[in-house]
Amino acid sequence: MLVLRRLYDWSYEATERNVSDSLVLRQFARVYLEPAPDDTTLIRWAALIGPGTLEALNEQAVERPGRSG
Repeated sequence: MLVLRRLYDWSYEATERNVSDSLVLRQFARVYLEPAPDDTTLIRWAALIGPGTLEALNEQAVERPGRSG
């Protein structure tokens, strides 16, 4: 969900709302039929991961296949 937040430039609240409302995003985030984590949980996750690691994950997620670097 944190990757989705970065990809779409959503707030934590918008990420929670959009994932809750979309079956495709629920599958991507592996939430499936469970309740989507709320915005405060996403904020805690981001703090636990740390900005450097989160940035590296985000860069990997948006990197195009076959692109070197």
